[in-house]
Amino acid sequence: MKKQYLFSIIFILLIMSCNTTGHNNVLNNPYKKIENYNGNVSLYIKDRIIGPNQFVINRINQMDVTDMYSGYELTDIEKNTFMEYYDLLPETYKNIMKEKIYAIYFINNFKGAGMVDCVFDGNNNAYMILFFNRELLNKTISEWIEYRDNSSFTNNENINIEASFNTDYLALLFGLLHETSHIYDFYHNITPYIDPFLMNIYKIDYSKHFIQNIWDDFKKPKNIYDFLSIYKISFYDLGNKIDKELSMELYENLINTPFSSLYGSASWAEDFAETYTYYYLNKYFGIRYELKIYKDSELNVIYCPNDNPLVVERYRFFEKIYK
Repeated sequence: MKKQYLFSIIFILLIMSCNTTGHNNVLNNPYKKIENYNGNVSLYIKDRIIGPNQFVINRINQMDVTDMYSGYELTDIEKNTFMEYYDLLPETYKNIMKEKIYAIYFINNFKGAGMVDCVFDGNNNAYMILFFNRELLNKTISEWIEYRDNSSFTNNENINIEASFNTDYLALLFGLLHETSHIYDFYHNITPYIDPFLMNIYKIDYSKHFIQNIWDDFKKPKNIYDFLSIYKISFYDLGNKIDKELSMELYENLINTPFSSLYGSASWAEDFAETYTYYYLNKYFGIRYELKIYKDSELNVIYCPNDNPLVVERYRFFEKIYK
């Protein structure tokens, strides 16, 4: 009995030591120090849209192993467009942005739609950096999601993947909703954590309703829904592409899961961001999304998250947390 008690104490101390070490590793990382970024949380949102400094450009180029990224300065007209789309966000999202966004950067040649980065001040308070691909200002939602959903596959003239939204809104609306969903998730723990690098600064609760009975770990769905991991799929040309012939099989599998998109099935963080985005677009703007796959000009697969009862069942969770 005494030996078991002693072992328990040692084990608890080890866990505490590991958590403290992980927490310090996060806070001491230069990429997580707010002073390395140019921004100001006290400014109006519009004035936080700024060109990134050289540290930021070097950081994101190193992240994606490229030298193609550079900062883009929005015109006054583009900033006004951003603010029009910002006003379409949920009030809860806008309130968090006002309090927690340190800087908003637009990037030339960025491989994804956007990115959220968490940084800390000298008192260990967490703030957010928002990155966006400048092309979100030039493409519609349909054009962007079609590009994204095709980016995982090799070219095949016999197979076409088409994304259709019944709206002409710019892709900026989708990008804003998706990325600010990550921010809401970070501060409200809708999922246990939004990035494994940050897991040691969270009080992890695996009983969270959004992931419960669906996810075992950050990138590991329950076996019944784990149809994607064997393919090592990637998006936005950030990894290997797979044969486009497999797209029909993947989307047929997706129909039998509670995931809103292939992108959302990659991790629980993306799952929440994607699912809430499609929910919000449909509920408040009547925007409907359909993905269609044609083979030899014949429609083979059609997927709409708002028609998937396993997805719609999860929408009740959003009704509770956003009232």
